Amino acid sequence: MLKSLIKRLKNSFKKRFNIFCKQIIYKALILQHNQKKWNKYSYSNKEIIWVLGMFRSGTSLTSQILMELGADFGSNNDLLKPIGKFKNLNPNGFFENFILVEYSRYFLNEINKSGSNPPKTNEEVNVSFNDVKFNKLVYLSLFKINEDRVLLINKYRAFRKLSKSGIYKYAEKYFSDNATIKNPSLSFFYEQIDLSFPNSKYLIVYRNPDSVLKSSRVLTEKNNYELYNTYHEHFIELKDKKNVTYFSYDNLIKNPEASIKKLSKELSLKSDIKSINKAVNLLDDKLLRNKPDKMYLQENSTKIIFNELNSMCCNQNDNIKEI
Repeated sequence: MLKSLIKRLKNSFKKRFNIFCKQIIYKALILQHNQKKWNKYSYSNKEIIWVLGMFRSGTSLTSQILMELGADFGSNNDLLKPIGKFKNLNPNGFFENFILVEYSRYFLNEINKSGSNPPKTNEEVNVSFNDVKFNKLVYLSLFKINEDRVLLINKYRAFRKLSKSGIYKYAEKYFSDNATIKNPSLSFFYEQIDLSFPNSKYLIVYRNPDSVLKSSRVLTEKNNYELYNTYHEHFIELKDKKNVTYFSYDNLIKNPEASIKKLSKELSLKSDIKSINKAVNLLDDKLLRNKPDKMYLQENSTKIIFNELNSMCCNQNDNIKEI
């Protein structure tokens, strides 16, 4: 009885102290915010590789491989870590930049959508990197979203960097050559990315539908074929763009070396034997997500979408068969 009471008191104190710290951080960031520099630029010529794909499609493992090939995902302290309630999902990390993750959540909040309830391809998406309000972005992040894969002190440090320069100078200053940003939630905002970062490249990572839905049960109850279709219909819209590479996670597992060599060539990354071998060794057969799954597709529209993705996939030395 007494132990239970002490535990509740500790939790209550911890929660109140956390809120107090967030309030202090919020006020400090607003005071440091440089509004003139925030609105000074409207785009950036920074060359960035954007890794997009539906969640649980292999974007994290692919990003880990890209990092081994020389891709720069920014400051390690700004990346989402395998801690908190999602610590077992990707034990090697998520490779997602906290600031860009909060931008994607800001966009989704503005249009009243979410990662499990994304906008359709025919829906108007009236958001822009230039229209983001710093105080609203920080407030949403600290008090509404509560991302627990980044320590509170690192959130403050990341937002402080952003507050002094804006998103464009943040990208140019804190990402070096081969800048890479992985963010599944930005999958619906490629038009906004194109306008703000015109020198972008896109790597679309996709995986067979049944495996994605099986793996995503831990994240949402809405893991159905319709959700899969919505994500990948957005990706198919990019098929006529020259700076887009479609990359099959299933083929990566079947033919790792050939797939990684193709990846390095498509994105102009390291291609030496040592780097390729290190990247190949990242594929751990013991991890469930690395095991090829059989497909038992029942939804005809999803079959069509998946086959179209396969038809656009870069050659990973695999005979892609329709299902």
